Amino acid sequence: MDNNLNVQDDDQATAPKGDETAGTISSTLFSSTRASRIRRPTVSGRPGSGAGTATSAGASPAPAGAPTGSGAPTASPSGRLTGPRTYAHLTAGLCYLGTPIVPAIVLFTPSPHRFSRFHALQALALFIVGTILAFCLSLFRPTSVPLGILYTLLVVAAIILALLWMAAAIAAFEGVAIALPLLDRPLPRTPDLEEHQSGRISRQQAGTELIIAAGVSALLLILTFTIPTVGWFKGLSKSTLASLGLPGGLPLWMIVSALLSSIVFAGIGLIVLAVFLIGLRKGKFFPLPTSGAAIVGAALTAAGTGLLLADTLQRSLYSLLTQQFDTLVNNSSPAISSKNAQSILQGGLTSLHSITAGQPLPLLLGTLLLVLGVLVMLFLLSQLYYKR
Repeated sequence: MDNNLNVQDDDQATAPKGDETAGTISSTLFSSTRASRIRRPTVSGRPGSGAGTATSAGASPAPAGAPTGSGAPTASPSGRLTGPRTYAHLTAGLCYLGTPIVPAIVLFTPSPHRFSRFHALQALALFIVGTILAFCLSLFRPTSVPLGILYTLLVVAAIILALLWMAAAIAAFEGVAIALPLLDRPLPRTPDLEEHQSGRISRQQAGTELIIAAGVSALLLILTFTIPTVGWFKGLSKSTLASLGLPGGLPLWMIVSALLSSIVFAGIGLIVLAVFLIGLRKGKFFPLPTSGAAIVGAALTAAGTGLLLADTLQRSLYSLLTQQFDTLVNNSSPAISSKNAQSILQGGLTSLHSITAGQPLPLLLGTLLLVLGVLVMLFLLSQLYYKR
């Protein structure tokens, strides 16, 4: 009986014939280190040769009940794992990070993987709901109590949708097909992908790296968001806001609206960070330098996310203050003398200019760091085997 571990690439994949393997992992920076921690499965002989097997010294037998098949990955004498890969967990996760483009590409593929197709449909459904919510929020200014209540309900709905989006994306990268509320019936379920367990280590050994990654990421996220934001908010003095028609300071709805505009960057950054931390906790990214790359990737993601959140918050608030000033000028009473009107206009323009002058431009740097973090995550996840 063949004791190889079976990892099926997709629904159309076929088992290799004879001694052919479905693929071989090319030598990379992490090949040798990963090979030292992979539990070598039993290497079977030629098909039809009976129960005779050749096992390298010290190799562990395949776990009881493991699926069998001639298309299974095998451990070569050098310790490298060869065989077909399943990248459906990567394409499924990217459906949430690159919606609606990536889901459309997956769905228009001639024979999409069922797991990727499930998450592509779910990502598009979330995108449609999110677009409708964003349009509704753009129509409201809570200038009265009823409008304020409705605005609050829409904000709560947007936060819940963002949390569901993040949970579905993290599950997709983890190879899990979870159905969200209200989407369980219209979307057909698909069998979950199961991660190959031979590449993990005990969680006790992952504790130090997890603490380092979480601590560094939290510190960088706080610093990269707080330092630019505090520096920019210094320009929002009482006199500056009074010139813009806000003598009582920034209204709460403006701050909430500005924060909601940055929810996309927050969602992407937190998804990638969660994947790094969950991978370290479960012992996926080990040993060095793989765990070191995971820590660096988490740090890059946190720094980029903080910069993008700070930049988006500032730009959104500046846009709202500009609209507030335009409203103030357009609604000025005709009884105001031309001299007073000119003074109001000059004071508002000066205030807007002072706010713009104090606004940093971390958009390019934040985007670069976040993209690097995402690329590191995708590379590390691509080194893991998944099976049905």
